[in-house]
Amino acid sequence: MFTYDKDTGELRFKYARGCRKANSLAGTFHDGYLRTKINKNNYMVHRLIWFMNYGFIDAKKHIAHINHNKLDNRLINLRLVEENINHKNKPMQKNNTSGYCGVVWHITRLKWIASITYKDKKIYLGAFVNKEDAIKARKDAEIKYGFHKNHGKNI
Repeated sequence: MFTYDKDTGELRFKYARGCRKANSLAGTFHDGYLRTKINKNNYMVHRLIWFMNYGFIDAKKHIAHINHNKLDNRLINLRLVEENINHKNKPMQKNNTSGYCGVVWHITRLKWIASITYKDKKIYLGAFVNKEDAIKARKDAEIKYGFHKNHGKNI
């Protein structure tokens, strides 16, 4: 039903059907991801790609985009992980003002606060006069708790 190009991450339809042409790209943009229909059922394109290449998908696991780009479906950018591992590789939130995950300015204490969430628990790392010290505390905690090197990076 599909062809897949590992170099570009593109999934294409093999055959024409209805108004869809053969070799056209599979997937429409939905919630940041590409999804397509097979027999009136919606499927996420990155999950189809995983299945085509490995023959299985563990229902309890996520297929994560390593570089945070949900449209980059190259096989080298996809990994099968448990949800708690997937949380260790999140992009920086859009409302972040410090420029680094887990580091915020505390207006009443006039200090930089560093924290990290691990196993659904927020861990306080300290209050710092210098932003760089708060960032270092956070980076050290990311290493200690096994966060992915891309955690907190933007696309």
